[in-house]
Amino acid sequence: GAILGCAIEIVQFFIYSGISQGASVITRAIGVVAGATCFTFLRSGLLLQTLRFLRAKAIAIALAYTCLIIGIFTFMNRPWGSINEALTELEGLNFLPFYYHYYTSEANALRSLVTMAEMYVPFGILAGLAQSGIKRWLLIGFTTSLIVEITRLFSLQTHADPTNVIIALATIAVVYLVLRRLLTQDQPNR
Repeated sequence: GAILGCAIEIVQFFIYSGISQGASVITRAIGVVAGATCFTFLRSGLLLQTLRFLRAKAIAIALAYTCLIIGIFTFMNRPWGSINEALTELEGLNFLPFYYHYYTSEANALRSLVTMAEMYVPFGILAGLAQSGIKRWLLIGFTTSLIVEITRLFSLQTHADPTNVIIALATIAVVYLVLRRLLTQDQPNR
């Protein structure tokens, strides 16, 4: 991985728009090690044990993850304004889907979309593993994303975006459907 990373970085010097970064050599090496570890993990039977554990503890894991997300956003969105500033922010909030994505650069809009989607992938994974349907998980994702956006109303550094609630729900649903499809693909038809 490190050799491949170095070769790619050397080639980047000769590309007009290419940017060479030493960190990518390290991340490629880590990726190779992670891939080999995952392969060993899959062959050892630990995967089935991990899946059983995740199924049994899915709700507890989801609640802990919800607290983590809310805590991180609460910490990152400081300094805080007053309730009056939050109400003023709420009055000026545009609820048209992807409104704020339209008024920024494409790179920032895509980064925002991917960041929000990544944050809710674990809920979709837990939903797919729990085998209890998706409604509960959509409710957990909706509540989490709503609380996060409400905390952002109080922030003096960021602004709330109702689209993030839609992104959260769509991410959970898509991940759930893909995972359910993958998990049922190996089972024989009944």
